[in-house]
Amino acid sequence: MLSSLLHRFVVPPPRTCVVEWALGLTDVPLAVAPPQMFFEVSVFTAFVDACRAIGITCPIIPGIMLVQNAGGFGRMTAFCKSRVPAELKRRVEACADSKACRAVGIEWATDMCRSLIKAGVLGLHFYTLNLEAVLKGVLKNLGLLVEDVEAEATAADDAATQAKGTILDA
Repeated sequence: MLSSLLHRFVVPPPRTCVVEWALGLTDVPLAVAPPQMFFEVSVFTAFVDACRAIGITCPIIPGIMLVQNAGGFGRMTAFCKSRVPAELKRRVEACADSKACRAVGIEWATDMCRSLIKAGVLGLHFYTLNLEAVLKGVLKNLGLLVEDVEAEATAADDAATQAKGTILDA
């Protein structure tokens, strides 16, 4: 799957081999390439540019993993072998609690989305893990959500996470 190549693309060398291999995967027409999470817009745009350079023309939708809490973020990025920028890692590790982590997540994702929209992406895909507070904060920052639902979403996220047995501030 084309989306699964994004992280292989970031690991040098040789990046071009990964993209050329992806071309073989697109012999079957794709309407859209599904997203894979990443945390650096420059990695995504370089991947898209490399795909375009060898003839891959289907839309490639960015996958934005929302930082909800430090424990979940660490587990998910380790499981997916995601490259995490040092600044983001430092900021998440410095969070005293889930509320602080959500604030970092909202700011980071909002900045990414603005850059992606400016770069001309056709859509955004968000990994919410069934938690809505960070997504609502991002959408509000982007002017796509006008009602103030932060407290309601945060309370719902905390209740849902606790019901699943996840430690919020791990």
